Order: sequence, then C-alpha cells, then structure tokens
Amino acid sequence: MSRRIVLVQGTHGRDSEWWQTGLAEAMRRRGYAFNTEPFVWDTDLDGIFGRNDGWEAAGFALKWYVAAWNCFASAMPLVVVTHSHGGNVAAYALRAGMKIHHLITITMPVRKDMEACYKAASKNTDRWTHIHSDNDLM
Repeated sequence: MSRRIVLVQGTHGRDSEWWQTGLAEAMRRRGYAFNTEPFVWDTDLDGIFGRNDGWEAAGFALKWYVAAWNCFASAMPLVVVTHSHGGNVAAYALRAGMKIHHLITITMPVRKDMEACYKAASKNTDRWTHIHSDNDLM
C-alpha cells in the first residue's frame, strides 16, 4: 500500500538539503507520495529563554498543511518524518488535533517542558517511532 509522507526539517535546517533531496528521493523510490510543495517553517530554536511559541505556531501551520492536503489527496495513510526539533513542531500539530498514521522523530531532543505536549500528541498518531543514539549530545 502506498503512503503519503511529509518531511519536517529540524533546527536551523531550513536550507538543508536532506529533506528536499537525499531522504525525499529515497522515499520517492520506495513509492511514497509527496505534496507538490514541501512543509516549511522558520526552523529557529525555541523555548530556551521563554516559551515554545515558534514551535506551537509551526505546529498549527503543519496541522493545516496536512488538512489542506487531505482535502485533495486520497485516503492513503500519512507518515510524518521529522529531524531534531522539527519533532516538537509535529508534537504541537498532533496536540492541536492533526491525525496521522505514523510519526517518525529522528534525533529529536526530548525536553521535560514538552512532556504534556508529547502525551497529548501520542493520542493522535497510531504509531510513534523515535530514532536516537546514546552518543547524541542533544
């Protein structure tokens, strides 16, 4: 069964090529469908000196990006793959009511101040896979 996929770049990754070329091309070869335009957010680090307003705003944008795509796309399951703090953007989107089949977070820093958000987010995805390394400094 084919699946749709959304890639969410991580902190300071707006100009990174991973989500536009390398990973995206590998996923296309495996039959994943992409929206005609990628999801983009400012990729700024958030919550170090205050609240996580930027991630929350980007989460609402992701929720509505997915909702718009759902209006025009088939009912194929949706997978969201994130890198770094892009995972926190997805967590806010899920907390706000976005529903997806599978969330994959790659080296997302797990933050204590986000625990309530993660708990609420987990209710709106069938599966959440967190890929990390014990040697990751973050």
